[in-house]
Amino acid sequence: MKKNLILIIFVLFTGLMIAESNDVSFYEKSGDSRSKMRDFAGAIKDYSRAIAVDPKDAYAYWRRGLNRSMAGDQKGAIEDFTTALKLNPDYTGIYYLRSLAEGMSGDFKSEEKDLQKAMELNPDDPKIYKAMGVAKGNAGNYKEAISSFDKAIKLDPQYVEAYTDRGIAKSKMNDNRAAIKDYDKAIELDKNFALAYYSRAQAKKALGDSTGAKSDMDTAKKLGLVETNEKGK
Repeated sequence: MKKNLILIIFVLFTGLMIAESNDVSFYEKSGDSRSKMRDFAGAIKDYSRAIAVDPKDAYAYWRRGLNRSMAGDQKGAIEDFTTALKLNPDYTGIYYLRSLAEGMSGDFKSEEKDLQKAMELNPDDPKIYKAMGVAKGNAGNYKEAISSFDKAIKLDPQYVEAYTDRGIAKSKMNDNRAAIKDYDKAIELDKNFALAYYSRAQAKKALGDSTGAKSDMDTAKKLGLVETNEKGK
């Protein structure tokens, strides 16, 4: 009886392992769960297993690309996003995700190209225009950057990051008074957004308002993001 029970358990366990090894959805779901827990390495392994079972699994390539990007592997992410698009052109949101990976890898030309495509496919998505503004700013095209931020804000008047980034672009053009208005609006919308205080401090300092600059810098320090910014100056 005991031997029969052991045999039954072995058969069931072996059957479960075989089912898992050939079940794409099992690995996809496992990868999704690991990704939510920010276990990017584990998620990447699960999506890779799904791809091994089904090399045409566009979803697994998309999700693996996203996790690779989060883990800092932008080259691998770009490759996966590209494959996902080839397998399923309807994954239009991948153009935006690929553009972010391209920007982080320094390929600004490809970044702008993908963002332009993303705009054509999703013309009412403010985050795409905001991303384009950042890309233009990184390339030193501050007027074009401001125009992109304008569009993002028009689509979403509550877009705190877009106001702050537009202010930074204006500061780069030495229009610090206009920049401060954008930082003011960002802070009005989110009183805990440290970057807005930090950026406003820099603008006030440039205008000779040392008292106001110190007050904003102190607030930014209390919110915890200043140390990183200061090291990057």
